Amino acid sequence: MRGFFSVFLLLGACAPMAGVNYKDILRSRDLNRRAAHFFDLGDLAEAEWRYATAYRLYKNPDSLGGLGAIYARLNEYDLSKEYFMKLIKTYPDYQRGYLGLGYLALLTEDLETARQYYARAHQIDPGDEKTRATLMFLENEIVRPSAASQNENFSELNLDGSQKSSSLPKNFNSGEADLRLLRVIDQK
Repeated sequence: MRGFFSVFLLLGACAPMAGVNYKDILRSRDLNRRAAHFFDLGDLAEAEWRYATAYRLYKNPDSLGGLGAIYARLNEYDLSKEYFMKLIKTYPDYQRGYLGLGYLALLTEDLETARQYYARAHQIDPGDEKTRATLMFLENEIVRPSAASQNENFSELNLDGSQKSSSLPKNFNSGEADLRLLRVIDQK
């Protein structure tokens, strides 16, 4: 009798999802997991085939995100953007699409667009610490250069009005230095 109630409770919890084939969900997850494995190994052709198959057969949103990531790694940003845009059109509350678009905007050094996509991703999942940290970084990078340009005239003068001497070049921008540092770290 005890086993009957546990099965009943299990099936009762699944009742709102009537019509969903759980074997398909498991197959889709397995294809995506294997595709991610091949992606990590650098076998992008095999990963692409598995993600495309998983999406074609099971319409799994992770498959679209995976395809977008593959094309981003291949530097085919337009195709990558198409997959991430399809992902957010099909699943508007799915964070991975916005993270992918934000990452693409970072790769093309469009900080304002990246900030907007990361802000939307943070809005979907406020508990994601990586997204919050990236958003804070982007907001600081966008504010820092504009504040520097407003104070530019005053920063080069001493209190008595004489010209300040600096060891830094006049065109030095710490925001650009931070981005260059991130690129160097990312390449390693």
